[in-house]
Amino acid sequence: MNKLLLSIILLSLSTISSAESDWSQANKAIINKFAVPTYETLLQTSEQLVKSSKDFCENIDEKHFDHLKKSFHLSMDAWQIAQILRSGPAMQEMRFYRLEMWPDRSNAASKHLRKLQKEANPESLKAEKFAKASTAIQGLSAMERIIFSEEVNLNDFKTEEKANFTCHLVETISQNIQTISHELLKAWQEDYRKTLSQPSKDNKQFETHKAVTAQFLNDLNTQLQVVLTQKFKRPLGHNHFRLTRAESWRSQRSLHNILLNITASKRLYNIGFSSYISDKKLLKKQQELFDKAIKEGKALALPLAVAHKDHLEKLQQWIQSITALKMTINSDLPIAIDIPLGFNSLDGD
Repeated sequence: MNKLLLSIILLSLSTISSAESDWSQANKAIINKFAVPTYETLLQTSEQLVKSSKDFCENIDEKHFDHLKKSFHLSMDAWQIAQILRSGPAMQEMRFYRLEMWPDRSNAASKHLRKLQKEANPESLKAEKFAKASTAIQGLSAMERIIFSEEVNLNDFKTEEKANFTCHLVETISQNIQTISHELLKAWQEDYRKTLSQPSKDNKQFETHKAVTAQFLNDLNTQLQVVLTQKFKRPLGHNHFRLTRAESWRSQRSLHNILLNITASKRLYNIGFSSYISDKKLLKKQQELFDKAIKEGKALALPLAVAHKDHLEKLQQWIQSITALKMTINSDLPIAIDIPLGFNSLDGD
């Protein structure tokens, strides 16, 4: 082998090794600065939700009901940030959908909750059995149906002949959310961290650090696609506005959820990808698109129904801004950092 060829091979190997080291650092930052803190917050808010549920069932009054609702909002806030991490532990044991079964196209939650409350069987609320019940009744979306129903009143939680079953159901849901949150945090701190940090041919999920980064990039792109195709398109449609197709419409936080999704997307982008973009014009463009989408979202701090009725032009402008952001993340970012996007379950929606 001549010296020139040998030097080319060695330079190539050195470049590959350097790139792998870069992606290793990117992945480490995403794990330590985004994923783990995000799940720590989710666990903390779920613990508060458990406490508020217990306090409410011991003191069924307006004050404790308001505290329960505030705790729900904090948990949903934390979940909307964590929602971007769709791969890994979240998809194992259906945890993602057990935390929030949405979209619920078949109205499964309503059917299962009615049946559960009609039977009012205390055995169904035992932790192990409840964790294996329909995903539609296990998480935040089910709790929202109960505590933010238009017909709900405090007497619904005092029905003696059913041994306060509805109140015990709220407690059970909150405890289930806490259990799932704990499982997710533990996985990211232990086994899944190891899986992500030590890619190899023997690693059943990732052979290279770059493959790990590609998954995070796919999560980022998928979250923006979810916002556009599910959180906006489903309720707004083309001709008819259907509020009940929106996420969290009962608790009037549909647009707030989207703002949190975009905020989380920017955080993941900055932690994992922005420093690897050599094209400064593209970096500036993407940062400005993130900032614009967040600014416009903050200006629409309203229930979706109100925004659609009274501020439709601003709402449409926000959608256009997020669409422009999604396009550059989908097309420009993978080229800029030389990481291809993989297939996701939403392709074709």
